[in-house]
Amino acid sequence: RARNLGIAEAKNELVAFLDSDDIWLPGKLELQRTFMERRPDILFSFTNFEVKYRDGTVRPRYLQVWHREHATWEDAFGPGRMYSSIAPLPEGIPDFWVFEGDLYTLQLTGFYILTDTLVARRQEAGDALHYAEDLKTYEDLECFYRLSKRGRAAFLDADTARQLDHPHGRLSQLAQLDKLDARLTLLRRIWGLDVEFLAKHSDQYRKVLDGHLQQKASMLLSLGKKQMARGSLDEMESPPFLLKILSYAPARLTLAGIKLRRLLSNRRHSSHT
Repeated sequence: RARNLGIAEAKNELVAFLDSDDIWLPGKLELQRTFMERRPDILFSFTNFEVKYRDGTVRPRYLQVWHREHATWEDAFGPGRMYSSIAPLPEGIPDFWVFEGDLYTLQLTGFYILTDTLVARRQEAGDALHYAEDLKTYEDLECFYRLSKRGRAAFLDADTARQLDHPHGRLSQLAQLDKLDARLTLLRRIWGLDVEFLAKHSDQYRKVLDGHLQQKASMLLSLGKKQMARGSLDEMESPPFLLKILSYAPARLTLAGIKLRRLLSNRRHSSHT
């Protein structure tokens, strides 16, 4: 609600965000403001960022940890350009790549934007520039999804913000089940209601939705919530036979089956990597 209030009170063309526990790096606003001035066709831009751990070490270019669907940014967005070919660089900031394109479909399966790096056009974004107020977590994702549907995005592959790691109070420490529920809500709310998108990508949407439902069912089974797990499995087009059986099995057998399934899955993943 605080972010939405800030958007409602904002008067200028561009809107940016900074969480209380994070930091903008020098040159951040100058880089993105200048870029947005030079590229009026871009609705919003976002950047890479660094993370500072509690032991004082800093990991640069942290977005690569989130973004694993593609080997390179070129694979995700197509060919890029150097920032210096679009706008002059602030003093002391080395040149870097800029990629532009449609982020809407990409976000169906991946995480790309840290709120601290987002700069969006307020008027052109309209009601797409709004954070969900009915979710326990991932409220920022709804904003990113709707912005991506509304217009073109630009990714500046330079660290412009620092996320500070600390032991308490981070959204990333919420229960994984809450994250799955929020993600399922957003999948249905955004892509599940997009008739034009579903006409072209219904198989992809169904695959992602079923994958999350399967994760939720497996987690619910491990928590002993069999009836709720069966509800998730019933929503799938082709629920795994083993999970169906385990949803009716005695508790001890269910837990053993879940552990065996995870072990086999980890072994398959290790052999592929």
